[in-house]
Amino acid sequence: MALLARDFYERDPVEVARELIGKYLVRRTSQGLCSGAIVKTEAYLQTPSC
Repeated sequence: MALLARDFYERDPVEVARELIGKYLVRRTSQGLCSGAIVKTEAYLQTPSC
C-alpha cells in the first residue's frame, strides 16, 4: 500500500473524490494500526470571492 503524494490532491476536486473511492485511511496508534476503506466522498468547488 503506497502513500498518496501531495500532487494527488492538487487536482480537480471531483477527480480526486472519484479516485479516493476504494483507498484506505490508516492510522498508527499506541494500540496498533487502525484502518478503514473510503466508500463515499463529496467534492466542493471553491468559487473566487469578490
